[in-house]
Amino acid sequence: MATGNSVIENKLVQLKLIVGRTRKILESGNQEAVERQQRALRTIVADIDKCKVEEEARMIDEKKELTEISEWNSNIEEKLSEADKDIHDLREWCESKKRECEENQRKQELDFEHELFQTRLKFQNELQAAKLKQESASVEKKE
Repeated sequence: MATGNSVIENKLVQLKLIVGRTRKILESGNQEAVERQQRALRTIVADIDKCKVEEEARMIDEKKELTEISEWNSNIEEKLSEADKDIHDLREWCESKKRECEENQRKQELDFEHELFQTRLKFQNELQAAKLKQESASVEKKE
């Protein structure tokens, strides 16, 4: 990048470092770390995008060739697209964990409902047996 904007260059180095940690963080399986990584990526991408717009404006003011500006912009966009992919992967991981948690919760609810149903059925059978026993005892007394 043949620009004098060290701010955007520093942010691109930060982006490279943050993107480099994404796979390791995903593999850790730590939800907090994944969410923190996602926030960090979104923040740095937004910062770079803001700097990119400002730098484009500066380049236009300096009457740089549009092809030079476009090439510079393409280089930045290429780096941002890698971060966008990581953000997508992190979001997918979080959504997957959320679905997994909801499925586990639903399974626990179904197991509880099944246990409750079995208990109620057992008590109904015991009650029915007691009624039959009482009725047969009543019939035997009459005879």
